[in-house]
Amino acid sequence: SENRVFGYITANTNGAADPIKRIEENRVTIDVGDLPGLAGHTISSGWVMGENAWNDSFIFKALTPYSQPTMPRDDDHFALIGDVGNVGDSRQSEDPHTPSLAPVVGLGAVSYEYQIGKYLVSMEDYAEFLNSVAQTDTYSLYNAALASDTEAGGINRFGPSGSYRYQVQSGKSKRPVTYVSWLDAARYVNWLHNGRPVGEQDGSTTESGAYSLNGATVFGSDVRSNLAQYFLPTEDEWYKAAFYKGGGTNAGYWLFANQSDAAPTGSASDIVGGASCDSIANGTTNVDLFSLATSFYGTHDQSGNAWQWLEKSDAANTQMLRRGGSWANPCAGSPSRLSAAIRAHSPIDHDSQHLGFRVGKKLN
Repeated sequence: SENRVFGYITANTNGAADPIKRIEENRVTIDVGDLPGLAGHTISSGWVMGENAWNDSFIFKALTPYSQPTMPRDDDHFALIGDVGNVGDSRQSEDPHTPSLAPVVGLGAVSYEYQIGKYLVSMEDYAEFLNSVAQTDTYSLYNAALASDTEAGGINRFGPSGSYRYQVQSGKSKRPVTYVSWLDAARYVNWLHNGRPVGEQDGSTTESGAYSLNGATVFGSDVRSNLAQYFLPTEDEWYKAAFYKGGGTNAGYWLFANQSDAAPTGSASDIVGGASCDSIANGTTNVDLFSLATSFYGTHDQSGNAWQWLEKSDAANTQMLRRGGSWANPCAGSPSRLSAAIRAHSPIDHDSQHLGFRVGKKLN
């Protein structure tokens, strides 16, 4: 049976610093590096000492089976994007930092139904991914800034290479993951496509599926497999989910992704008209904070919190598209980075405290 990491718990250590315990099916690993010694420490009843797994840890086997937590249903986390055959936006979008790229018009026209994540991929989501495929981390899916950045980080890494384990920092589980490159995001959706497997980073986990990466560390392939179950949204898919007014095929487009032409307020208490911008929280905010500031289709944070990688590159295959603006961008502007008017590009291996992603899903 698979050896998936389901989460973390702490032990009763008689007043000593709590160690990290890692749940793997019916086993729990206790990192004894933080313990002054195993003797004298109470392990909750129901756990008995088993084999030694790593040089610096012991495994405790459950006397009774551990039940897997109920995973959220996909329909709780994905929005259905309908209005098939809708007209594209007649307004232009441009990248002010890449003047060599001509502005585009007609964005948002999509001729099929699909689903898109209601929320940005969170620290909690990404930590599960890392614990499943990054015990060695061949392709550097983890950036150390996730541990050190107090504004936009949120995941710590423990242990030596080959036995890495990852834990979300307290209070950060619903923050958007940042410091992810396009390649990191593509490997994440490959992992989803392959059924969230546990194992090394290879063709069965991260290197094939929605995208054929096969060890790519520079520009690989942004060509989506026809069989892809999960994917990074195209610019049209993302744009429609964010700005289309919905309810018909020629409904028009909002300027911001909270069903408004007015810039968000930048107030954390304004759950209707607010957004994560103007550094209102001195960093990222929970992906569900602005609970009523959604697009027509029910998506959150498509204006603000974190820039979001899109599937396609520029015409020269040198830069990948991103949209949405971040927590550090001004809420307003001429035009605002959070608005439909602005698109941006970055190298495929770029990551930063301002950049995350959301996932698209095939409608089955």
